[in-house]
Amino acid sequence: MSPRKIKIVLSQLAENDLADIAAWTAENYGQKQAEIYVDALLDTIDELSSGEPIRSKARDEIAIGLRTFHMSKRGRRGRHLLVYKAADDILTIVRILHDSMEVPRHLPDHDD
Repeated sequence: MSPRKIKIVLSQLAENDLADIAAWTAENYGQKQAEIYVDALLDTIDELSSGEPIRSKARDEIAIGLRTFHMSKRGRRGRHLLVYKAADDILTIVRILHDSMEVPRHLPDHDD
């Protein structure tokens, strides 16, 4: 039996992060590299939707149910973390943050 596909939802902040990452990468490394990097991020997000077990890190000390997944864990070069929460068959990407950033400082307030 194959794992069921999980629906991925990007928060507005995560969508903004993706656009900012693309713009910064294009400005500093060129449009082609920006496309390659954004594609790698999107591939990583797609892998989260596969339902396959992944080695993400529980971040309950920040917010109950919060997890982070570093894009380089799947053999990709990259410095970004996907910060997400999963509930039932929906995985919400809360933020896409550079791994040098302190996760708690860049999250919206949680009611957990």
